[in-house]
Amino acid sequence: MFCKNCGAANQDGAPVCASCGAPLAAAQQPYMQQPAYPPPASYGAPAAFPAASSSKRRLNILGALGALLAIISVFLPFLNVEVFGYSDSVSLFRAEGGSDWIFVVAIGAVGLILALAGLNIGVIIMGLLEIGIGWLEIRDLDERLGMAAGFVSKGLGCWLLFAAGAVMILGGIVGIASKRK
Repeated sequence: MFCKNCGAANQDGAPVCASCGAPLAAAQQPYMQQPAYPPPASYGAPAAFPAASSSKRRLNILGALGALLAIISVFLPFLNVEVFGYSDSVSLFRAEGGSDWIFVVAIGAVGLILALAGLNIGVIIMGLLEIGIGWLEIRDLDERLGMAAGFVSKGLGCWLLFAAGAVMILGGIVGIASKRK
């Protein structure tokens, strides 16, 4: 070991320089000693990564409610017909030759699954599809009925389908907004 003051060679571990008497700093600290670090407070995930529970998707109750309402709307009167004292109502489920109810139920079921999984963009898309199917159904029936369309009014199932789509869209938007907070 060499003295930093005079440069003289000294014996390893000597407390002072044999030539000038200056204290040798290496006597107190061994050469290349690794600094001691305190043990970690916990052995969990590093602080740079969020905990697993904070990244979990939250179930979208409003979107799920909208999806259930869409499925229920299939069984309620979609159209009401009143002609000269005669009155009848038709649901999408009971419509002759119509299989649109299958699409409404399928989209509602997919929307429900997406809402329960917390996939809000998918819930919004399913809500838009439900509204689109309702609009296409009304447009198709108006074309088929022609002049008789004045005797037909929209039933509870029709309005519930539109409301269900709107609730699904709102649920998706609320779900996205709540994740950003």
